Amino acid sequence: MKDAKPAADVYMTGSDQVWGPVMDGTYDSAYCLSFTGDSDKRVAFAASFGRTNFSDEVQEFFQKWLSRYDNIAVREDSAIQMLNSWGIKSTQVIDPTLMLDSSYWGNFTASINKEYILVYQIHNDKKLDRYAKAVAKKAGIPLIRVSAFFHQFARSGKLKCCPDISGFLSYIKNAKCLITDSFHGTAFAINFNTPFVEVLPDVTSTRNVSILRLTGLTDRVLRDESDVELAFKPIDFSFANQVLEDKRKEGMAVLSEMLGVKQ
Repeated sequence: MKDAKPAADVYMTGSDQVWGPVMDGTYDSAYCLSFTGDSDKRVAFAASFGRTNFSDEVQEFFQKWLSRYDNIAVREDSAIQMLNSWGIKSTQVIDPTLMLDSSYWGNFTASINKEYILVYQIHNDKKLDRYAKAVAKKAGIPLIRVSAFFHQFARSGKLKCCPDISGFLSYIKNAKCLITDSFHGTAFAINFNTPFVEVLPDVTSTRNVSILRLTGLTDRVLRDESDVELAFKPIDFSFANQVLEDKRKEGMAVLSEMLGVKQ
C-alpha cells in the first residue's frame, strides 16, 4: 500500500470524526496516514475522535500512529487533554465550516417567507422529538424536519428529505428556532446567529459541548424537557461572533504553518 500512495509534499488528515470507528466498529489506520513513509510530513487539521473513552487496545493504536505526526490540530478541548495524556502535543482549531463566516455561507441561502421551528436530528432520541413538538405548539407555527434519512418521516414535523446545500442552509438560517443534537447543526446555527436549543446525544457529545463552551453558549443545552421557554429565550451572539472571528485567524495561522505557506 505504501508503494501506491499519491505523491505529495504534505499528507493531511482532514476534519470531522476521522478518528472514530468505521462501520464495523473497528479503527482503520489509513485515517492515521499509516500508508505514508518515515520521511513524509504528516499533519491533521480539525480532526475529531468523537469521544474520549477508549479501551487500552484502541488507546495504544492511536498512540502508535498519531505519534508519527509532525503537527496535529483537533476540534475539541477534550481531545487536547486526551492527546496530552498520551504524550502527544496538539492545538485546538474550529471546524472548517466555521472557518468561513456567515457572509460566505449566506451566498448559498435564500429567504423563506414563513415562520417555522426546525428540527435537525441525528440520534434516535424521543425526548428531542417531544420537545420539538412542544415548542412548535407553543409558538403556533409549523414544525419542519430536515434529514438525509427517509425513515424520519415517521417522526414529528414535516420532513424535507435530502435538501441540497442551499435548502439545508436556508432552513437553518431562517428558522425561528433550531432544535438539534447535531454538531454541524449547532455550528451553522451559531454562525448564522439562529436561535437554537441543544439536546445533547448520549454519545459523541464532546464535539457539541466543546463548541458551546468555546462560544459561551452552554446555557442553550436542554436540561429539563419541560423547559419550553428556553427555545424562546433571546441569545446574545456578540461574544460568540468575536470568538469565531479570532479563532478563524488562529486557524489560518495554524493551517499556513502546517503547509509551510506564508500568510
